Amino acid sequence: MDFLSCSCYKWLLGPAGAGYLYVNEELIEGLNPPFVGWASVKPEVFGTEDSWDIRSLSLSETATRFEVGSPCLLSLVGAREALKMLLNIGIDKIQERLAELTDHLITTVKNSGFELQTPEEPANRSGIVNFKTKAPKKVVEGLGNKGIIVSARANGIRVSPHFYNTEDEIDKAMSQVRSLAGAL
Repeated sequence: MDFLSCSCYKWLLGPAGAGYLYVNEELIEGLNPPFVGWASVKPEVFGTEDSWDIRSLSLSETATRFEVGSPCLLSLVGAREALKMLLNIGIDKIQERLAELTDHLITTVKNSGFELQTPEEPANRSGIVNFKTKAPKKVVEGLGNKGIIVSARANGIRVSPHFYNTEDEIDKAMSQVRSLAGAL
């Protein structure tokens, strides 16, 4: 793998402001960051006269060259605890639970008469289900007013359950979707 970048919010359950970046060390030297700061330079030149001359910056030889300044430490603490929780539960268990919820949601969407936009084949799915409905933005707004958080995407509604959701919550949400879409 050459690169991996991700945020910690949503699926990783961490706070906003924390994320991860991996860069294959063989590729780092040829990459120039779009922004630089004190954390981007080699530690041994930090504080010397030439360390801030943009014509002769000595960038770090590691992926720290992409760090522009001090990280939000509170976000990093939250991200660490979220990852510990996910690993404690077990990635395989979470994946299995997501597959169960996604199967249930897809079945409910189809039985409700909505057009599924998500691939049905398990090998081609994620934990996100999208289906078409009339006026998706209005339906999403109506759901939000009832405390059900989904989004309008691709002329449809995107539902992203996670392992902590229940089939009952999916059923209630879909009941509300049917009601709201039917009223339009």
